[in-house]
Amino acid sequence: RFRGHNIHRTARNIARMKQGFYSLAFPRENPWTMTQKGEDFTLQPGNMYLLSNTVPYKSCDKEGYDTFNVIIPSRILENLVPDLALRYIFPLGPANKKANILHDFVKSFYRCLPFDKEEEALFMENSLLNLLAFILVENSESIEANDSSVKLAHRRRVLDYIAKDLNDEFMSPESIARQNGLSVSYLHRIFKPSGATVMEIIREKRLRKAYQLLAKPKFAGLSVIEIAYMVGFKHPSDFSRAYKRMYGFSPRETRSLHEKN
Repeated sequence: RFRGHNIHRTARNIARMKQGFYSLAFPRENPWTMTQKGEDFTLQPGNMYLLSNTVPYKSCDKEGYDTFNVIIPSRILENLVPDLALRYIFPLGPANKKANILHDFVKSFYRCLPFDKEEEALFMENSLLNLLAFILVENSESIEANDSSVKLAHRRRVLDYIAKDLNDEFMSPESIARQNGLSVSYLHRIFKPSGATVMEIIREKRLRKAYQLLAKPKFAGLSVIEIAYMVGFKHPSDFSRAYKRMYGFSPRETRSLHEKN
């Protein structure tokens, strides 16, 4: 929670951060102004905002603002929604039911803290991320137009290709580059800003797909091993270790938690 802060985040500050992040901001009282890439914009109570903290910015307090922010690592969000803009606005009110659901979910989330079990907290965190990603894709207004450069177009095409062929256990940077008419070095270069390698992106997408399958009742008849193969893992043991490393609990515990809920 921030009250009346004047913030100046420089390129040097950002370079020192271990990872970039987005702020999901809920202005509560009085507007406040941010300047980023030479543009001023005002955040008003009655809206939610998603703001990138990976580009230098200043925030100015004129009337003693009060805002509540949720911090989300950029890498996690960008793997769910490629090619994010710097800023988004989510107007609240009867005309925007999805934004209202997100707003109410965040309020309920923090009223429930702390959770008794770590797996419950991770389940809620993933639910929040999936809801935010859904709203970004379906119903959000970018305050800044997305970059339409050739590099971003190639990145989007590659991410679409990866998503469609997650079950290909032999997928590699070489095969992706070949299928998309790119060199391997260029492929690595277009993903370098995300802070993750191509194989790390593939693995994270596979694990997120596995989480979705484990959470859906219609896939309850599939074993964990079958799901591991469906999302492209060659060895179920590798899948289970990677899954627990990412989520903090096992695939079977995920299924059990969703069955209880």
